[in-house]
Amino acid sequence: MSKVQVDTIVDKDDISAPSLTKGAIVTGVCTATSFDGAISEWVLGANGSSDYTFTGSGLTGAENDPTLYLKRGQKYRFKNSSGGHPFRIQSTANGSTGTAYNDGVTNNDAGNGTTLEWDVQFDAPSVLYYQCTSHGSMGGKIYIGNSGNSATLVDLNVSGVTTTGIATVTTSVVVGTGVTINNTGIDVGNAGIVTAGTVAAPDAMALKTSGSERLHITSGGLVRIGASTDEDVHTGEGADLQVVSTDGGGLTLARDDSTVSNGANLGVIRAYGNDADGTYQEVAKIEFQADLNHGTGDKPGRLVFSTTPDGNTAPAEAFRVNSDQKLLVAHTSSHADMYGKIQVASDTSQGIDVARYTANAHPPYIRLYKSRNGTTGGNTIVQDGDTVGYIDGSGNDGSGFHSCAAVAFQVDGTPGDDDMPGRIVFETVSDGGITITERLRIGSAGQLGIAGANYGTSGQVLTSQGASAAPSWADAGGGGGLTEIDAWCLSSAWPTPSSGSTWSNVRLGNASNTAGTGTFTRNTEHNMPIGTGVVNTNGLFTFPSTGTYEVTCQLHVERYYSTPHCTLDVVLSATNAAGSGITLAAQSASVSSDCEANPITMSGIFKVTNTGTQNVWVKMTVDNYIYIIATSKQNMIFKKLT
Repeated sequence: MSKVQVDTIVDKDDISAPSLTKGAIVTGVCTATSFDGAISEWVLGANGSSDYTFTGSGLTGAENDPTLYLKRGQKYRFKNSSGGHPFRIQSTANGSTGTAYNDGVTNNDAGNGTTLEWDVQFDAPSVLYYQCTSHGSMGGKIYIGNSGNSATLVDLNVSGVTTTGIATVTTSVVVGTGVTINNTGIDVGNAGIVTAGTVAAPDAMALKTSGSERLHITSGGLVRIGASTDEDVHTGEGADLQVVSTDGGGLTLARDDSTVSNGANLGVIRAYGNDADGTYQEVAKIEFQADLNHGTGDKPGRLVFSTTPDGNTAPAEAFRVNSDQKLLVAHTSSHADMYGKIQVASDTSQGIDVARYTANAHPPYIRLYKSRNGTTGGNTIVQDGDTVGYIDGSGNDGSGFHSCAAVAFQVDGTPGDDDMPGRIVFETVSDGGITITERLRIGSAGQLGIAGANYGTSGQVLTSQGASAAPSWADAGGGGGLTEIDAWCLSSAWPTPSSGSTWSNVRLGNASNTAGTGTFTRNTEHNMPIGTGVVNTNGLFTFPSTGTYEVTCQLHVERYYSTPHCTLDVVLSATNAAGSGITLAAQSASVSSDCEANPITMSGIFKVTNTGTQNVWVKMTVDNYIYIIATSKQNMIFKKLT
């Protein structure tokens, strides 16, 4: 045991007893007025280079790196018999040589055979550490407490202690060997539980594990998880919770359930707003859901985004991304006939709008791209005939969707570096089928192709085949799609009938039933080759061949007598294939007094299928004096069309 230095010893029953010399042995009770010596002493050994071994006060046998509990105002000795393991008291946490704590310490960094003596000062910190300066794993904690009783505790070590009333701790509370609570935060070591209704910190609060900060609550209430610095990542709106990590902050949501069915929520993020009456209302949410039933090694999922419409109180789904990674807008499941990654389907007139707002002439773009490379982002040249884009319109036939028309964008020639010839192909589906067929194309040179690469030959023109067939290429004939022209002129003026009478459906050019000559003569000067030509009999025109004809009638009208105006009705008529009369054109004119050469022009097209029964004529109705003037201009023009 340690030696005790005795200056004066007095027998308790005889205060007049003489003083004893040093080394005297006294039986009974000695009262000392002063004491100078260490109250505890430990002998240090070594467990290899991993632990110190302590033998001495408070320990049963030799223990590896024990936690020590010392008191302020007391002396302690550490005899180093560990071999080559210098013993240091330091303020730096264990794991490496740190800052030496020398206040009251004699022989710090004590080597083998040296005794470190420590007079623990009253201002010593609550937690210090002992450490081998040569081996990081050899070391432990030292907790410093007070001697005697005090209403205010600087340190409180709790181990099986029951306390009634209020204990005020100014420095730290140590629970077992695992938890320390002090003004810097809550330090959770390898064990221990802290349960508290309210934990109040003077400024900020931090939670550490293994000596590293894991949770930080600022004085402003911001919560930062995983950060090792006091710097906030973001301090503006939305900064209340921050997750920081060296490999990127993350937040994990999980459902602890052995059975997860289609539609089950695996996690949800919600946002609420406060009504005027103080009631919180959900305004938006993101749901993480199972997209099908889950099984072993099979966990399909989807994201569902919902917002609350104006005037409503609960969110409605806006769009979702399903397990096929398809974006579904305004609907919840992809139709079996829909294969696109972006799908918009609704029972209202919704669609996709693209707008651009710039102070220049540039438009918004919709662009389609094609590469023959099998890797996304790779460049491989396309080939002649490749379709690089396709726009399709499909209709539902009651059981599914089928294409009815489409526009294809194709390579129209051999492409090369900075050389990409192209064509546009228009396709439709015929009545009674579902097979889409090319109808028209515009080639790389601007040429028109009918039903494929049918561009016709030079000089040919497109010819209509009627309402039930596609147009076709045909020879232009006599130019501009005309094959024959036949022109007729009135040989003389056509006067009105006698004064005061009228005309009623009088055929123009019929000299047999009207006054004046008024007959038609072919104007050969302006005719094109017409074969046998159109035949006129008293204003009734017949045709030499079947075909399609355009007929134009032009009359030049003049007043016959200076009386008030008269009314003229003119009708261009023809006989149809069945022999019935049809009106090609009709016009009414109000002819004023002294009117000169007022023109009336009418035109019509009809098809001759039987030359024996189909004719053309012009009839007039007038209520007063009028002239139909004979001029050098054609009055009746017949054009045979290709």
